[in-house]
Amino acid sequence: MKTAEKRSFKKNLIDLRWLTVTATAYMAIFSSSHFANLEYVHLLIIFFILSNIALYFVKPERFESDGVKYAIFLTDIALVSLNIYLTKNFGSDLFFLYFIVIVITALGQGIKGSIIATFVASLVYFILVMRGSVNIYDVNLFLRIPFLFVIGLFSGFLVEDVKKEKTRSGELELLLDATDAVNRALNMTELLLAVKTAMDELKNIEDWDLLMNSGNGESIIKLRSGEELPLKDLGDRFRKFIVNGGSYFRDTDAHYFHVMQGTKSIGALRVRLKDNALVTKNETAFFMTFENELVLALERLRLYEELRRLSEIDRLTGLLNYGRFLELLDERIKNTGKSFVIVMMDSDNFKTYNDTYGHISGNTFLKNVARELEKITRKDDLVARYGGDEFVMLLENVEPRMLGYIKEIKSRIENSINTDENMIRVTFSIGYAVFPQDGRTSEGILAWADKSLYKAKSMGKNRVAYL
Repeated sequence: MKTAEKRSFKKNLIDLRWLTVTATAYMAIFSSSHFANLEYVHLLIIFFILSNIALYFVKPERFESDGVKYAIFLTDIALVSLNIYLTKNFGSDLFFLYFIVIVITALGQGIKGSIIATFVASLVYFILVMRGSVNIYDVNLFLRIPFLFVIGLFSGFLVEDVKKEKTRSGELELLLDATDAVNRALNMTELLLAVKTAMDELKNIEDWDLLMNSGNGESIIKLRSGEELPLKDLGDRFRKFIVNGGSYFRDTDAHYFHVMQGTKSIGALRVRLKDNALVTKNETAFFMTFENELVLALERLRLYEELRRLSEIDRLTGLLNYGRFLELLDERIKNTGKSFVIVMMDSDNFKTYNDTYGHISGNTFLKNVARELEKITRKDDLVARYGGDEFVMLLENVEPRMLGYIKEIKSRIENSINTDENMIRVTFSIGYAVFPQDGRTSEGILAWADKSLYKAKSMGKNRVAYL
């Protein structure tokens, strides 16, 4: 029960008990001639007033306990019964206070609580009548008790229907909120957070995970933990479910809802309920609908990631483009402040090579240069196509032998691409700059490296230079 629901229940309970006070006061005023000991009725009114005032100071969370609810309901039945006994008027209007108590019980405990309250009230009233040596026909016992059961059952079923409708409304609202959240997710982290928020709202969920096919058809990945599980270790039934499809699968401790894109299996939403419970019809509908939304969200994320990748990659060489390199350079300067080297390299005679052998050969040449640069650079280094036949690199931890390391790069590139002695040999000019001594901003350090490259060109090309 949510905090708002607890407050609402507390308010409704107290309001109905004030109705009990009003009804009792009305009887004390207009039916006083029927009571042998009117002071007991006054005491009943005083007790209800004081107990209601006391309930205002009880925290709403306490009303979540079934024990507290039943204690209130049974105490009210006992008080009404005690007043009937003490006033010695078994046919009095105090009997009708049972109706209010049963309605209050139905509000708190539904059909189960209303049946218990009705049975207890009827049994106690029947015992009182029998012990009071009263003619059961005089108090209309055969009319009162059945009518009490009718009120109790009607109240219980009505409250149950209201609760079910409220639950369905809440599930629909949750589904809409969850759908909106997953559709706004721009990466897998945000998507998992949206799913977690939805699952946390479902109080009977013990655990959950999103399982995705790894792509090789031999394993699945648990997205929450990143753990990869071989399909061969997960049992034949689960393997057939995840590979061949099927909307729903249940194993010994969890429920799986297939995530399908058309006829293609993407993975499954895994849900484990508290006490290993079975999923209800409404829960199944919720998870199936939510699973469809996950399919759309995952496909959108895939397309978004592909567009993002294309926007950051040079399509010819597959290296970073200059715009993305500049972004990463800015981040490196802002976040680490560590020293690094910017290397700019430009071919000396690529135009002659391109004019001689054609653009297709020229493109292949640039691709080969890019592949070799990728082999040379390490995990924390960056390499990008600056434009045309010019490339730029960010190298870390090379200062002690910086010049020698850069010359090694130049030599490896030229040796790897100039393998045919009958073709024009392409050489490179290189300029470099060191952060932070040659510039404290991306523009400053790149400008220094560019000037160093220009110096290498002006000195006769085919060399490494530093301004």
